[in-house]
Amino acid sequence: MRRTISLFCLLCMMVLVAFGQSNKQISALEKKRKELLEKIEVTDKLLKDAKLSEKRSTREINLLLEQLRIRRELIQALNDEIDNLNNNILEKEQAIKRESAKLKKKQKQYAQSISSMSFRNKSEDKLMFILSAEDLTQTYRRIRYLREYSVSRHQQGKEIIETQKALKIAKAELESKKTEKESLRVERQSEENKLKQAESVQKTELVAIKKKQKVLESDLKTQKEQAASFNRQIEKLIQEEVERAAALARAEAEKAAKAAKAAEAERAAKATKDAELAKSRKKSKDKKIATPTEEAPVVKEVVETRKADSQGGYAMTSSERELAGSFENNKGRLPFPVAGKGVITGHFGIQQNAEYKNVQTSNDGIYIETNPGTDARSVFDGTVSKVFVLPGYNTSVMVRHGKYITIYANLSQVYVKQGDKVKARQSLGRIYTDTDDGNLTKLHFQIRKETEKLNPESWLDR
Repeated sequence: MRRTISLFCLLCMMVLVAFGQSNKQISALEKKRKELLEKIEVTDKLLKDAKLSEKRSTREINLLLEQLRIRRELIQALNDEIDNLNNNILEKEQAIKRESAKLKKKQKQYAQSISSMSFRNKSEDKLMFILSAEDLTQTYRRIRYLREYSVSRHQQGKEIIETQKALKIAKAELESKKTEKESLRVERQSEENKLKQAESVQKTELVAIKKKQKVLESDLKTQKEQAASFNRQIEKLIQEEVERAAALARAEAEKAAKAAKAAEAERAAKATKDAELAKSRKKSKDKKIATPTEEAPVVKEVVETRKADSQGGYAMTSSERELAGSFENNKGRLPFPVAGKGVITGHFGIQQNAEYKNVQTSNDGIYIETNPGTDARSVFDGTVSKVFVLPGYNTSVMVRHGKYITIYANLSQVYVKQGDKVKARQSLGRIYTDTDDGNLTKLHFQIRKETEKLNPESWLDR
């Protein structure tokens, strides 16, 4: 019985191996598709809010472009899923073909064995086969042969039945995958149609927005000036922190030097005292001199040493150095800096304006649009190094993670203060909502290593 069950399990594993090997890949592709669909849903809502605004601005263009990008990515994800299923189905069909061939071979062998030994099914033939033995040993061997043959034939029949069951399961799974593939093909066609419609809408919206060219150009100029002012302030604050850390490092070094000097003086004084005591003992050999009581050891103060990884860099303590290493090891796994659903509408680096080919913008971070009432949250453990206010960015929070810094700008409320220790995913403040611009709720987020600006999209788990 156990052998039959084990055989059935083995056959199922052999037939279904093609699907088992790619389960993780299928799950990852399905997860990606669902995430992209969620992003499209978010951009749909944000676009509706943007259209309610009297300001037909670049915000709408950015949302439309981002939605087009997401739809193209979704279609590619659907293509990847379909390709994966095609390979999966092919492997499945090949596995079923192999097992079917093995089954036919077993069935043929079973039929032949039944035919060739049919005469032994009669009890008188079996008896004659046993009694015709030349001696007792041969008689025993024939009895054992007949018994083993009967068991083997019975087991062979069970194996055929279990193989048939396994193939039935595999074929049902194959049909399920083919149905899933067809469903994905229908979904892909639907998304391709939606992409064409969205591209048509984009052209129409661009024509309407272009009529306000002067207003848009003025807005872009203001945004560039505010961004430049914001980044100058960030760099100034970072430099101030570097200078403070360097001053602390110098003070700690001076303290350590003084402590070392004091310890050296103490050792010299003890050496002088010991020499005088030895001299006194030598002069008074016949006199009993009391052994001086042992002095309690001096507890030395441990001085924390700060050190920068590079010249002009932030001087870190050992705990800050460890934190920076942990931050670095989590690249690509940091949580999204908004507590709810959001979509990136402004990407890192130099971006070509969608409508004005001679206009470029440079982003030192990313812009994330989300729903009103959403909080900004810390992406990692750290310390709030600064909370400040600047035009165009409202209130901003800087969090230090050793030599790494994360910046969360455009907050209307702040829940933390300078010096606070924060944990990953802890809310830092409420993102500002502009009710005059279709409830625009947008977070500006940056990551820096010392003064180097990093692309946040490479660090976030998206």
